[in-house]
Amino acid sequence: MINVADVDALNPLIANQQLSTDLAMFWASFLFDWSDRNELVPELATQVPATENGGISRDGKTIVYHLRRGVRWHDGAAFTAEDVIFSYRAVMNPKNDIPSRTGYDLIASLEKRDDYTLAVHLKRPWSPFVASFFTLSGTAYPVLPAHLLAKLPDINHAAYNQKPIGTGPFKVASWQHGTRIRFVANPDYWRG
Repeated sequence: MINVADVDALNPLIANQQLSTDLAMFWASFLFDWSDRNELVPELATQVPATENGGISRDGKTIVYHLRRGVRWHDGAAFTAEDVIFSYRAVMNPKNDIPSRTGYDLIASLEKRDDYTLAVHLKRPWSPFVASFFTLSGTAYPVLPAHLLAKLPDINHAAYNQKPIGTGPFKVASWQHGTRIRFVANPDYWRG
């Protein structure tokens, strides 16, 4: 249980407070996290794209992500590349009140190669892309569930923002606004 001043939303894509991102680290997941040595650590992705492993093209404009299999949303649905694609579209949807689209606005297209492989094609090379795209960064946006949110015209006022479904180690059990947010362990968390 965490006692907090009221946050505007638990979904960092539409929130305006750092606390929303901090809380998302309990219920959500990102493609990568950071180690105590300031190195990217795979979370929803299985390896950090680099030119050496073929994850970044020689021209720096194509980045390939290999996604983790066996990850489930808190409601039991499977996590796939569709969730990353939807999350990108949510960031770029002009109807959504997103704090920043920096880096995401450089994407020319996304190519789903299969359910667990995604290629991002950039308009031009941008060296911080891997460290920014659905990673704990200046735009720390978690991957969101397409199966729950994709049909909405925008996510600004979705009930999801008050009680999100994620892939993280904890589930949001309750939120008493202005008082506390209670989390419970996710028994199906992919790390055990």
